[in-house]
Amino acid sequence: MKTPKDHQPRKPTPNMWSDEVESPKATSLKNEKRLSKKLGFQLTPGSGNQDWATKKGDGFTADFMFECKETQKDRLTILPDVLAKLCREAGIVGKDPALVLSMYGLQDPIPKEWVAVPLEVFKQFTEGVSK
Repeated sequence: MKTPKDHQPRKPTPNMWSDEVESPKATSLKNEKRLSKKLGFQLTPGSGNQDWATKKGDGFTADFMFECKETQKDRLTILPDVLAKLCREAGIVGKDPALVLSMYGLQDPIPKEWVAVPLEVFKQFTEGVSK
């Protein structure tokens, strides 16, 4: 399958303290591990590399399935197939989908990390908090 130009893998970024280059996958895994500690979700082993696996997404809690997306830029494009996959996989295991967005190129004081959930899930959450 041919990869569209706007979906080319990111180029590895050099580590200024060594001659080694960190791959985008390694950077992504570090980010997922950090976010799992920060948000309290359990990481899914081998997420994204096993079509047959029963546990999908990057991580999960009792209520949510998380998918993490990150960039060093100030913008991030989320395609419909990412949302469809997250909703489908979360629904299969009876969880609500949550998309964690990390955009490290944003100017301060804009927060660099966001969590997006479907409107109905947000409404349920806010109604539960306000009661």
